[in-house]
Amino acid sequence: MFRVPTGTQAAKELVKMLKIPLDCYDILDVLKLNHYKLVLQLLSYRERHTVCMYVINSILDKETIIPTAEQVTQLFDLLSTLIVDQSDGALESARQTITNEDFVEEQNLVARLCNNFKASNDPDQQYHIIKICQDIFKNGGLERMRFTYPPIIMQAYALTFQYKDIREQVNTFSMQCFRPGRRHPSGDQIHPPGVCIAAPEIGFALPEF
Repeated sequence: MFRVPTGTQAAKELVKMLKIPLDCYDILDVLKLNHYKLVLQLLSYRERHTVCMYVINSILDKETIIPTAEQVTQLFDLLSTLIVDQSDGALESARQTITNEDFVEEQNLVARLCNNFKASNDPDQQYHIIKICQDIFKNGGLERMRFTYPPIIMQAYALTFQYKDIREQVNTFSMQCFRPGRRHPSGDQIHPPGVCIAAPEIGFALPEF
């Protein structure tokens, strides 16, 4: 694949051009641009890295919430330079250790980004987001996982309490609506006395880390 040579004037201009939509719109709008990722892929590793860092900082500065699993997938596809090893980044891969300050800063940003993945009032969507994060981060290697796994583990832990609350609400509702011997306003008995109606259980299995 053709890439613009790193450090050239053309590469610098492309980086400037790719930053413009991020300054004018939030990332949810940028993800809708059909050719944004294709233009980004024209850059060499160093310039792609610069743009990806700019993308994350833009999201954090604007406090943009990424609410769906599909958008999280699109964003990770855009930020792949920071998340998995790159074919044109072999020299950089050797420097990806916790002793490298630039690498630590980069992965801390990715970890902070995870806190912006929030599916409002939709635990099932949040579960899918966590699962996608797990599947993608495990491809980044152990050095990256030191940083990227803790935030999604905490999200998974918090999600269990949301499901617990939902189950308790369902059980309470079931007990109120399906009490043995309760009568319909018409006078007909809904369920015979002594019959126990069990509320359906909500199944949920956390991703295995």
